[in-house]
Amino acid sequence: MSILDSQAVFVQPKTAPPLGAWMHPRIGAPGQIVMVKVYVDESGTHEGSKFCVVAGYRGSEQQWKDFQRRWAADGCQTELHATQFFRRDPRGHRLPPYDGWDDAKATGYLDCRMDAINRTNIFPVGAIIDVNYFSSLNENERRHLTGGRMEK
Repeated sequence: MSILDSQAVFVQPKTAPPLGAWMHPRIGAPGQIVMVKVYVDESGTHEGSKFCVVAGYRGSEQQWKDFQRRWAADGCQTELHATQFFRRDPRGHRLPPYDGWDDAKATGYLDCRMDAINRTNIFPVGAIIDVNYFSSLNENERRHLTGGRMEK
């Protein structure tokens, strides 16, 4: 079973394959290790959630510098808060800080965001975690999967 299979697998640290094998699991070719920055956000950490979703973008240091320059240079320097951006009040108006924006301005704003993403070649990353399955793991297994310190 490879890391790309849909079923979650817990691998004991002592039996894990070399890091290079994780880079290209389907073809078995040695991979390169590169430093990347990943910015993610999560949803589904509230009580009663069946799934937790973690998603964002990854890129090199230079790609993020280019991205930040493009993001700020387009004239739409307002941070993107998706819950407020897409939600409307009962009268159909956008919520602050987007109140007063018409559809043309909102579309242009999203186009600017997408242009910054596309031109800098940052890539989407994400995962969905079954909360019940994760909760069924023992503490060391959960720590291993989240990068926490393992108890001896």
